[in-house]
Amino acid sequence: MKTFSSIDEADAWFAPMDWEEFWSEAELFGLTEDLPSQAGARRDVERGNANEATVLDGLKYMARHILKTRQDLHYRIEDLAPQGR
Repeated sequence: MKTFSSIDEADAWFAPMDWEEFWSEAELFGLTEDLPSQAGARRDVERGNANEATVLDGLKYMARHILKTRQDLHYRIEDLAPQGR
């Protein structure tokens, strides 16, 4: 299983994924047991309850939260100190 060093890294990994790639990776990570079913999500899109991009964004958010919990991830804190001091 892929491990991440921060939430930011997980976000960057999920960002370019389309619908099919997301579900494939979610299955590999064992995330599908904690996500709404793919069939249910697809049904919401087909019924016009939400568009695919909105549903996919929500699924990515939920998957990120699951990984955050499982891998104890935190946001990366950038060094805000001025350079050269």
